[in-house]
Amino acid sequence: MTAPLSSKQFSAIAKALADPRRYGILSEIAAAGEQLPCSALKAACSVTAATISHHIKDLEAAGLIEIERDGKFAILRFRPDTLDAYLERLRSTLRSPLEQLSSNPQLDDCLIVESTSDGEQDGEVER
Repeated sequence: MTAPLSSKQFSAIAKALADPRRYGILSEIAAAGEQLPCSALKAACSVTAATISHHIKDLEAAGLIEIERDGKFAILRFRPDTLDAYLERLRSTLRSPLEQLSSNPQLDDCLIVESTSDGEQDGEVER
């Protein structure tokens, strides 16, 4: 198991994953398996090298990838341990408020409205 994430790293990962282009780049790197040459990423993306470089720096700063540099060449590696640590912290962060809500006796008189998949209200269910 990896070490817990700092608040700064947790926020950096959330920011990195929130950008669709960065998420796509990370997906390409992860799908490659062990490693991916940066040149192969350029061939897979329809953006400039400068844009890819910017996003790669953000992914590296967040700890989601490692970069092995060899002269002007770079090999990219996905860090699944960092993503796992992020997901675990996110689960525990979200689980706590939900557990507090479900065990709050002040909410016993509240009504929960269930909706159908088409958005119409299916009725009210007393809690």
